[in-house]
Amino acid sequence: MDATLIRPRPLSALVIGATGINVLRVVTAFERRRITTLRSDDIASACERIAEAMPHVVLVLVPFASEVEHDALADRALAVGALLVQLDPNADEGTFQEALEETVQSALQHKLVREAAEVQARTAGVTDVLPAEDLDDGWDE
Repeated sequence: MDATLIRPRPLSALVIGATGINVLRVVTAFERRRITTLRSDDIASACERIAEAMPHVVLVLVPFASEVEHDALADRALAVGALLVQLDPNADEGTFQEALEETVQSALQHKLVREAAEVQARTAGVTDVLPAEDLDDGWDE
């Protein structure tokens, strides 16, 4: 039986709605920590891109048009294990940079915790596959 090779995905962030100087501020903050940045102009296109890109962070710099739009983005972010963060693009420089740095730190921390859990599961021999006896139990009834 062949073993499944687990391919780690590179640390990335999907930035939604960055315009003007915010593009430079956001990209610089993430790239400085070697986090790849992906851009999307609106929430609808970001929802389509999340499953493909599987980012670790989804940073929203535009207001949500509705609660439905927020829920759709939150569901997709949760499905790939991404942190969903909304920042006010009109905040003053200090506040924006502080919130952005917290987001970058959270992304790095989230990745470290996830990797530690994977390593611990592998060393403990934990798998997602049930033994054949447990899997087939109850089918004959």
